[in-house]
Amino acid sequence: MSKESHSFYTPVWSFRGFQLAKRPDSPNLYIVWYLNGKFRKQSTRTANLDRAKEFLMVHIERSEYQTGPKQISEPHTVLIDDVLGYYLERHITESSPSRKITQANLVSIRMFLVKYQLTHVHQLEPDVMDLYREFREERYTEYQLRRYLGYKKYRGCSPKDLLHKVKPISEGTIGRELSVLNAALRFYQKRQKIVSVPFIQMPPPPPARSRWLTPTEYAILFENADTQNLRDFMELLIRTLQRPGFIFDLEINQIDLPRRRIAFLKRGARQTNKRRPDIRISELLVPLLERRIRESQSGYLLEYQGQRIQDMGKSFRNAASRAGLHRVNDPDCDRVIPYTLRHTGATWLAQAGIDLWQISGMLGHRDTRMVERVYAKHHPDFQKKAVEMLDRLVPDQSNDLCANHAPNRVQHERVSDGKIDLISNNTLKLQGDSMVGGRRFELPTPTMSRSNECVKALHSLTNDPTDDPDS
Repeated sequence: MSKESHSFYTPVWSFRGFQLAKRPDSPNLYIVWYLNGKFRKQSTRTANLDRAKEFLMVHIERSEYQTGPKQISEPHTVLIDDVLGYYLERHITESSPSRKITQANLVSIRMFLVKYQLTHVHQLEPDVMDLYREFREERYTEYQLRRYLGYKKYRGCSPKDLLHKVKPISEGTIGRELSVLNAALRFYQKRQKIVSVPFIQMPPPPPARSRWLTPTEYAILFENADTQNLRDFMELLIRTLQRPGFIFDLEINQIDLPRRRIAFLKRGARQTNKRRPDIRISELLVPLLERRIRESQSGYLLEYQGQRIQDMGKSFRNAASRAGLHRVNDPDCDRVIPYTLRHTGATWLAQAGIDLWQISGMLGHRDTRMVERVYAKHHPDFQKKAVEMLDRLVPDQSNDLCANHAPNRVQHERVSDGKIDLISNNTLKLQGDSMVGGRRFELPTPTMSRSNECVKALHSLTNDPTDDPDS
C-alpha cells in the first residue's frame, strides 16, 4: 500500500474496477485500484500496453480467487464422513477429555449409515433418521442376547428364551449418539463449510435421577462395602460431591493438604461443560488422603496393585444389592449407583439449610440455576415466605362461614408496613413493589467467609464410618 493518491497516475485503460495508468517518473504501466476504501497499486514492469493488459488479467484472476466470495458447498455435495472427520479433527481433538466417548457414540452412527447406504448430508432426512431408534433397539437386543448366551447357565437356552431378560435401550443412549451427529453437522455449518444442514429430531430427555440416600441407608451401604478401595471411593464421593470419573482421574499432585484444597482440574487442562472445581477438603477426609498419598505407586489416588482404578460400578452395585437398596422393578433413574452419592450429599446440604450458591460451587456449576431446580425443594426456606404471606393475606373462609355465615362481608386489615390492604369482597389491593426479583423463593446471599459451611453440614449429617479401626 502506498500513500500516493489516484491523481498521481494518468489512466490509460480500465477493466472491472482496475486501471492501467502511467506515472510521471516511470515509463512502466501500473495497475491501480481500490480495496476496502484504500488506494492500491502494482507495477506491470512493462511499458507495452498489450503485455500490461495480459498482466492485468492474471492479476484479476488471482484477486478474485483470494478476495472473492467464499465457496460454500451444498448438502448434496458433502460427504457425511467428511463432516464427522472434520468434527473430530478440529473440535474433539486428541487432548479433549470427551474424545473416547464421542468416538464410541460414532460407532453406532457409522453402522447405521452403512446399513442404509447414507453417504451425503442431504440424505439425513427426518423420515430416514426416524429409523435410527429401530436400528439401535435391534443392535442393542442382539448385544444383550450374545452377552447372556456367554454365561454358563444360559448356554443351553435359545435366544427367544432370554428375550424377557433384555431391557429396552434407554432414551439417554439414543439421545447422546444423535447429539454427536447433530453437533458435527452444526459445527461444519458454523465454519461455513456447508450452506445448510438437516434437522435431527432428538428424543425427549430422560427423567432426572431423583434417588438419594438417608444417612441410615448410607451407613448400611458402607457396611456392605467388602473392600477398602470401595469404602474409600464412597467416602471420596460423599465428601467431595464430585462425579465418579473425577475421583478416578484424581492424581496425588492435585491435592494440597496444607491448604486443604483439591483441584480436580489438572494443570494445563481446559474446562468443559462438566466443570472440575476446586473444593475444600473435609477434615474427616484428611486421614484417608494422607494414607492414599503415602501408599500411591501410580501417582493416582485410587489404585489397585500399583495400577489406576478406572471403574467400580460392579462392586458398588453388589454392595447396594447386599444392603437391600435395589428394589424390584426400579426404574433406572431410581437405582443406586455411584452417582447417587453425589446427589445424596447435595440433598443433605440443602436440607441442612446451606446456601445454594455454596452447594453449586462444590458441584462445579457456574451458577445456581440447576441447584435451584433440583435441590431447592429440600431447603428449609423453600417457599416459606410465600406460604406465610398467603396465610396472612387469605382470610380463613371456613372459620368465617361457620361463625358469621357471611363470606362476602367487608374486611379491613392493614398488614405490616402498609403495602397491602384487605378490602371488601376479599379482594387484595397491592400498593408499591412487593416483588423481590423473579425467583420462586428468597435465600440469603452467601459470603466467602462461610465457604466451609458445606463441609461442616456433612460432618453433622454423617457419622464417620472410618472411626472404626476395623472398617
